[in-house]
Order: sequence, then structure tokens, then C-alpha cells
Amino acid sequence: MKKFFTYALFAVLALGFASCSDDDNNKKNPDPDPTWVGSVYVLSEGSYYSKLDGDLTSYDPIARSAVSGVFKTINERAIAGTANDGLVYGSKLYFTNTDENVVEVCEAKTAKSVKQIELDGARCIKADGGYLYVTMFNEGKVAKIDTTNYTVVATVETDANPEGLTIFNGNLYVANSGYGYGNTVTVVDMANFTVSTTLTVPTNPVDIFTDGTSLYLQCSGEYKADWSGYEVNPAIYTLAIDGSTTKLADATIAAIGPGRLYFIDNNYYKEEQTYGYIDLTDNSVQSMYFSNQGVVAPCAIGVNPKNGDVYLTAYSTIEYAPGVYGADYEGNGFCVRYDKTGLQIDQFYVGINPGTVIFY
Repeated sequence: MKKFFTYALFAVLALGFASCSDDDNNKKNPDPDPTWVGSVYVLSEGSYYSKLDGDLTSYDPIARSAVSGVFKTINERAIAGTANDGLVYGSKLYFTNTDENVVEVCEAKTAKSVKQIELDGARCIKADGGYLYVTMFNEGKVAKIDTTNYTVVATVETDANPEGLTIFNGNLYVANSGYGYGNTVTVVDMANFTVSTTLTVPTNPVDIFTDGTSLYLQCSGEYKADWSGYEVNPAIYTLAIDGSTTKLADATIAAIGPGRLYFIDNNYYKEEQTYGYIDLTDNSVQSMYFSNQGVVAPCAIGVNPKNGDVYLTAYSTIEYAPGVYGADYEGNGFCVRYDKTGLQIDQFYVGINPGTVIFY
């Protein structure tokens, strides 16, 4: 039985919630950085096939206050599809809605929607030079969108099911998952928006990260033919511009921050979860301990670029058997905020399937 499904660990998690009052936080948790550290949105996907709406939670790191449902409150409509990815660029908040086939454009400070850009299978998003770059999961393309008028000015073909992307040395690097069977990264020259090369990489690439100096690739692994486990485990790799890769660590969840690439290995076929980070100065793999560690069902990581605080989101849990808990994909989740040493600062509730943390 997986260790992180035990009742004892669930009890620890419950005690963490019981200690969320301001008095307890002041006694046992570190004070947050008193300097301005921006604001935070947690974007929750919802559950499209269960007809459960997504959600946008606003969080103030200084006041330690969270408000859920801000998008629905201000716009009088729900996030009805699957909200997959988002960012703040300039004065606007942008997030993709894959099943509604749109990019939502909002005022960053208020979450007031100003535009919906129609885009088939809008998946993951980056911004640079006045443009948005959005992967189109269904069509196998990347769209270039002008942020002054919210129009698609160009598209370029990738391989099947493009997902995460990053910008590095004037190129877009796009991970093509191929619905779990792909093994390529498309390199797009941003100057003329054409494909310059296609790299062959390990199976099922889903995201790419850069610290401005190097590239790192996240792959979700390859199942055995009988689905009894992984033939190739989900992992983080270095990625050279010639396509060569070096495995650094097994990982199912990852996020980059100042000097570190954080990861969690929550492989269902392993006995334990592993928390750690890759030191980007030398690519060494370091273990990481988070106070109150032991989230039953982690969903995503976000790292505040201003101060290095780590935000770990998680699914709610459900009891599948006596004393055995796992992810509840139809219940509201939560987010735990840690400082960069792993000490818990705060904890707050968010929406269903909280997959993206946005800093601004």
C-alpha cells in the first residue's frame, strides 16, 4: 500500500488545517517576507466531464487572506471548461480554457473579463514582446496572439498534442506529448515564426523550463504494455539544443523558481512520495523537507519569483477503503504556502483540481 495513502498521514494533514488560525500561525509559522511580494491567483481546472466549474482564487501574501470564486463573482459567469494554464502579462491576466476553446483575457487587478479569444484546444501559454504564444492541443499548432488587439496573427504546426512551452535564446521550445506517446520537442524561430528543427526526446514530454541559461524537460513517462507500471518513469531531464537529454530525477510535478527547479515524484507505482529540487547552479539533486509534509494528493507547485516562496496545491481527498485515502477530483482543493526553507507560512482553500499558481 502506498505510504502517502495511510490514515496517519491524513491525520497530520487534518491537524494542519486545524491550526490555520492567525494565533497559531503567529506562534508556529515563520513571518512572511515584509517586503512587497506581489499577489497570487490559484487557477483551478474544475471537472469538465462531471460538469463542475473551474475557479479563480485570489490570495494576498501579506495579509494572508484568500478569496475564492472571484472570476464568477465579478463576471457573473463560471469558468465552465478546463482552465489549464495562465499568467499575468502587463496589466492583464490570461488563462487558457481547453474545453471551451478560448483564451480568457481579464484585468489582472480585478479579474474582470474583457475578451475571449477563440482558439481550438488552447492549452499552455507564454508571453514575450507584446505577444502571447499558446499551444493548441487539438490541432497540433502554436498560435501567436497580438496583445494590443487580441487577434491571432500567425500559427505554426508542431507535432501532435503540444503542451508546455518555454522561450529560450529567441526560440520557442514546445513539448509534444502525442497523447502520451509522443517523443518530440518542436523548436520555433520566433523571428519568422517557423519551425527550425524538431528534437527527439524521451516519451511523453509535457513541459519545458528555463532559467535563461539551460533547458529542462519534464516527461510523464511511458506505461508498460499491460499497464502494470511504467516502462519509463516520469522524470526531469536536462535538454541540450541538439536534443540530447540527461535524466536528473524521477518527477511527476515540477515548477521553476529562483535558482531551483522544484519537483515531486508522486508515482502511483512507488511506495513513497519524494520532494526535492534541482540546484540550477550545478544540476545537483537535493531532497526537500516541507513542514507538515505529507499532502495526500499533490496537484501543482508554484514558486514566487520575488522571494522564492513555494505554493503547493493539492486535491481534496476521499476514502476509497477504510484508512485508505486518495485524490477526490470533484471536491475543492487547498494550497499550502512555504518559505524557501520549507517552513509552512499559510494554508487556504481553493477550487476543484487546482493546477496553476500565477504570480504578479
